[in-house]
Amino acid sequence: MADLYQNTSGGADSLCEIYQPITPSDTVDLPYVSRAIYAGGYGDITVVTKTGETVTFKDFPQGMFLPVRAVRVKATGTTSTYLVNMV
Repeated sequence: MADLYQNTSGGADSLCEIYQPITPSDTVDLPYVSRAIYAGGYGDITVVTKTGETVTFKDFPQGMFLPVRAVRVKATGTTSTYLVNMV
């Protein structure tokens, strides 16, 4: 199968290549820092950013992408479901 982007360099604005389901945790970091988080279900998303800040995104819509560099999605404060780490 041909890959039209095979010879391009990846950066923060390039397409994601790794997609992982997220199990929110107050103690366990994501395997990779996110470029974005997909929210399959409506609710709040509480993250710890790459710079160490804890931020809650209230009433985040279902089916949307949250462009955030997160190292953790916290269980406390997260009510959104079907979250996917996009790297």
